[in-house]
Order: sequence, then C-alpha cells, then structure tokens
Amino acid sequence: MQNVDKYWDKIESISIMRVMAMFMILLFHGFYFYADNLWYFGGITIPIWDKADTFLDIIDLPMFVFISGFLFGHLFCFKGKYRDKKRFLYGKAKRLLLPYFIWGLLPIVITPSLFTWQGLLTGSGHLWFLLMLYGVFVIIAPLTSFLLLRNSNMWAPIFIIISSVGLLFAFHALSTHHFFLCSHAILYYMPFFIIGMYFAKYQLWKKIGNKQALITILTSLALLGYYVISWKISSFYIDYIIRLFFGTIIVATTLVLLTQIKVTNKIKQIISHFDRLSMGIYIIHVYILQAVLLINGSKEFFNTHYNTGPFILFAVSFLGAWGISFLFAKNKYLKWTIG
Repeated sequence: MQNVDKYWDKIESISIMRVMAMFMILLFHGFYFYADNLWYFGGITIPIWDKADTFLDIIDLPMFVFISGFLFGHLFCFKGKYRDKKRFLYGKAKRLLLPYFIWGLLPIVITPSLFTWQGLLTGSGHLWFLLMLYGVFVIIAPLTSFLLLRNSNMWAPIFIIISSVGLLFAFHALSTHHFFLCSHAILYYMPFFIIGMYFAKYQLWKKIGNKQALITILTSLALLGYYVISWKISSFYIDYIIRLFFGTIIVATTLVLLTQIKVTNKIKQIISHFDRLSMGIYIIHVYILQAVLLINGSKEFFNTHYNTGPFILFAVSFLGAWGISFLFAKNKYLKWTIG
C-alpha cells in the first residue's frame, strides 16, 4: 500500500485530470454548435470544428469514466470502501440520479416545446452522462468482489475487458432500444471504467516510465489526429475499437505523467476549487449555452463569426456555469442539486 504522501500525490493527479476533462467537455460543446449534427441549437457545419469536436469526444468522456473506475478500484482495494453494495448504490443515486432528475425536469418545465418527459428515460440532453454512469455502477457493484478481490493474473482483466466489448457489440447488433435508460451508452463506456478500475488495482501508473509515457501519448495524439482528419470509417465496430484504443492510451498515459508533476500550493488550491465544482459546471454549462443561443440574432452572430464562435461559447458557458455553481455550492439548500 502506498504511503500517505504518494497517496495524496496520486489523488491530486486525478483532480487535475477531472478538471482537464471538464474543460475539454466545455470546449467540445463550443465546437458542437458547428459540428455535423441534428442539434436543435446547432448552427452551420464547419468541417475543421467538426473534426476538433470528434477529437475531443474520443478523450473527454472516456477520461471521466476512467477516473470513476480508477477511484472506485483504488478505494475498494486499498481503502476498504464500497463494500456495502446497497449503501454504495444509494449514495451514488443521491449524487447522480437526484441531480439528473432535478436538472432534467428544468428544461421540460421551461421549454416543453423542445423537451419531453420521455427524454428522462433515454438520457435528458447532456445529462445522459449521469444516468449512464449510474448504470455502470449498478452493473459493476455486484461484481466487485469477484473482479477486485481475486488474485488473478493480467489475463483475467484482459478477458473481462474483451467480454465487455463483446457484450456491447452484441447489444448494438441485436437490440432496437439503444437509448432506453442509456443502455447502449452504459455498455459503450463500461470498458473505460473497467480499465480504470484495474489500472488502480494493479497500480499500473508505477510500472510505466515517464519517457515511455510521453512518447506514447505524443504518438497516440498524432495518430488520433490523423485518424480524425483523414479517415472515415462507417463501421461502428471498427470505429469503436479505434476510439477505445486511443482513448485508453491517452487517458492512462496522462495519469502516468501527472503523477510526476509537482505543483505549487496556489495551483493546488485552484485545481481543488474547480474539481469541487466540476459536476455543477458540467450540469449547468449547457443550459447557459442554450440560453445564449435562444437570444434573437445569436445564432446568426455565431454562424457569421465561426472562427471565434466556439471559443466565445466556451468562455460564456464556463463563466456562467462557474458562477452559478459557486453560488450553489455555498448554499446548503442548493449544493446537493449539483452533486
């Protein structure tokens, strides 16, 4: 088991990753306005921003899910937490499902012409991530003793990860209800959770050198950029394997490199601040975006100023969500609504 100093260094690296993932998601939604999609609030398609959007998508949410798996595995294996499965799922329901339903109801009440009650069963807007993550916990929780307490060799987790991917492929091919309770998304992101969980169990960040990690992440980022810009694979299965491969390598090597970074106390305070507010910022920022885009003339403005548009949307959504999250976190009657 790690000593106290190393333990806290590692937790700090996880905090940095969570803040990184949060900012990537905010930037992703800034680019999303210009992506080739059917989003009601979207604008014209700008190919380069569409590519940037795809690039971020392969890293940001996998990073969040990897972090969740990593913390779950570390705290279960080395801190004795989460052994009471019912209590664990109840706690996660308060942190994930309660904000999901509260904030999911808000747009339905305010703009019923755009949002429906049925959306709560399929993943309400960007809040689908909360419903998906809880679904992953529901599947993983009963299996934790089998997955994490057995002294298995490295082939066992490899087999489990491959089986998880196979389950996703089977569901994708056979099911006609991909969106009900985020079932497809649960299986889509579960391998990232499992990989993070085993990364913690086997303390793999200790076994990868900094030089190797740096070379690996730079090579992976370059190859991923080439894939996003130059290739167009229509097969869901091949595209998923590529996304899983690059997403996992980039996220894992990021953790390895961050564990070796020493930051000042001031930087630690800033990171800790945004880490505590990260869920609130994630929940609220899209509503800020939508409010801005509902203003008369705003879509025309962003369609015209497409070179700077993503970054303006990013800045506005971040500042607005940060301010509101900060106020909510300070109020004992509201802070529970943002996890």
